[in-house]
Amino acid sequence: MARTCAILHTGFQVCHNRGQHRENDSYGFYWHTTHLAFTGAQRVRHEPEKTVLYQVVREHLPGFLQSIEADGSRSPLPRFVVRELHAFLECRLLYFGFCRVHCSTCKKDELVAFSCKKRGFCPSCGARRIAETAAHLVDHVLPDVSYRQWVLSLPYRIRFLCAYDPICASGVRRILTRTISRHSPDPTRSS
Repeated sequence: MARTCAILHTGFQVCHNRGQHRENDSYGFYWHTTHLAFTGAQRVRHEPEKTVLYQVVREHLPGFLQSIEADGSRSPLPRFVVRELHAFLECRLLYFGFCRVHCSTCKKDELVAFSCKKRGFCPSCGARRIAETAAHLVDHVLPDVSYRQWVLSLPYRIRFLCAYDPICASGVRRILTRTISRHSPDPTRSS
């Protein structure tokens, strides 16, 4: 049985110059009152800085980006890819902003780091978004009937073309829909 603890305040400490931190940065505070249900289980902070993926990206990203820029035979990485990689390095780290939660019942404080909320590269935010979207679709959008899943795999060149050219992506979608429609049984026809 979950017990409800009244939270005195939730403080958001956000650095004014996000991404350019110094030891003497000033922070802005915003407070509001809320309630939170605790299950009694001890919360363990996710520490992405200790994962192998984080360490590899942190160590090799600057050199990788410089080598891509220096290579004149390749086009540079799209800005959204570079933004996603930098956001991944800031995701769930207390240094880049957090929420302080205080329980008036047990008198404990918790620091909850902000997440990047990106869906392309960050495994924890991507998994959370996938789970939330699937739950929403199943609970609120899709009727309770059987479904058939189709997966389309494209060669890399066509994938990249579709990623940057909406007209091409629309054409591939039309071909896929037409092909699936031809080979799917028509539920309105009786055998």
